[in-house]
Amino acid sequence: MSKSKTPIERDAFKLLSLIDDVVNIMPKDRKHTTGQKIFNLTLDFWNDIVVANDYSLKREVTLESARSKLNKIEVLLKMSHEKGYVSPKHYINLSEIIERIAKQQASWYKATVNKRESD
Repeated sequence: MSKSKTPIERDAFKLLSLIDDVVNIMPKDRKHTTGQKIFNLTLDFWNDIVVANDYSLKREVTLESARSKLNKIEVLLKMSHEKGYVSPKHYINLSEIIERIAKQQASWYKATVNKRESD
């Protein structure tokens, strides 16, 4: 279990929960392909955030991995929205959360790199 729930960890869990809701209302033929891929990436992203919070030795690499996964989630959600699998309301809500998380992750990554370089 992580030491404390940081804002990014809480937002990542909120994203996971909302993704689960959105995947459940996707068309059946997309729920088990695109939807499952988005959910699995989001679960892996959340796990990376938890690991980065718990283990400072792996933080930089784990945050890079998280950023890559978040980019993939964003692309898959955009495609799903454009194809009509995700409603505009859900897409806007998810995009806002992703943007907030991306800013937090970038700041955390920068602070981690700066700390490593100053040590």
